[in-house]
Parts: sequence; structure tokens; C-alpha cells
Amino acid sequence: MQESLKFIHDKQTDYQKIILKNIENFIYREERYSTPFAIMLIYVDTHECKSENLVEMLRKTDLLIDLDSHVKAIVFDSVSNEFYIKAAENIEYKLETKKINLLYSSVVDSENYSKNYTKMVHDLVEILEYAIENNFSNVVLDNDEGDFL
Repeated sequence: MQESLKFIHDKQTDYQKIILKNIENFIYREERYSTPFAIMLIYVDTHECKSENLVEMLRKTDLLIDLDSHVKAIVFDSVSNEFYIKAAENIEYKLETKKINLLYSSVVDSENYSKNYTKMVHDLVEILEYAIENNFSNVVLDNDEGDFL
């Protein structure tokens, strides 16, 4: 897993830029209409997690961001801080039913970041790195899980 951790760490800035670019519409809707959103970041150790399969698991208003063959981001539209962890757990459960067993995930929600989206995305990647480093596979981690931020 150390190779995976180094790979993600080296690509962290790229991931953040791509995610921030892709969430512009979600940011606009939150600022204009107070519609919160959440982002889940997934690392899958195998190539079995195809983007097409992930898209089928999402609601029509959610967004899949394909960062690379192992790392995917999912933006949950209109998900409050009461339900964002449940939304991420639902995706993780669906992946496990497809026999994708070794995965690491992190999730953050916009309501906890007071419109500081750069920090939100930064923390999202940091939490994923923490999950991999500490072998929290098949567990959804968020920013309330510990003092790693």
C-alpha cells in the first residue's frame, strides 16, 4: 500500500485541481440556493472498478469524476451533513456487492467548510491518505474520524 500512498500523495495537487474544476456548478448552487453537497473519494486497488459501473450506482444529479484508474470522486448533490456519510456508505456497500473488496474512501460535506472549497477538497485527499496509511479498508472516513487533519 505504500506505493499507492506515494502515488496519491504525488498526484494530490492534480486531484484537487480536477475536483475543484468539476464542482463549480455545485459551488454555484450552494452559494446561490443554499444547496449543500458532499464529495466522496475512492481508491480501489484493482482495475475492476469501471467508471460505467459506478455511474449506474449514482443518482442522476450526482457526478462521477474519474481521476485515474484507481481513484474516483463522487459528488453527491443536495446532501446535507446529516446524510452524507450514509450516501457514501451506500456506494461502498454497492461496490462490495460487486466483489470489489479492497477499497479506501473518504467523504466531506460542504456545510462543514463554510464555503472554503479548497480546504474541503484538500481535506478529502488527506483523509483518503490517512485511510490508506492506517489500513482502514472498507470503512468510510470523514473529517470527524480523528486528529489527522
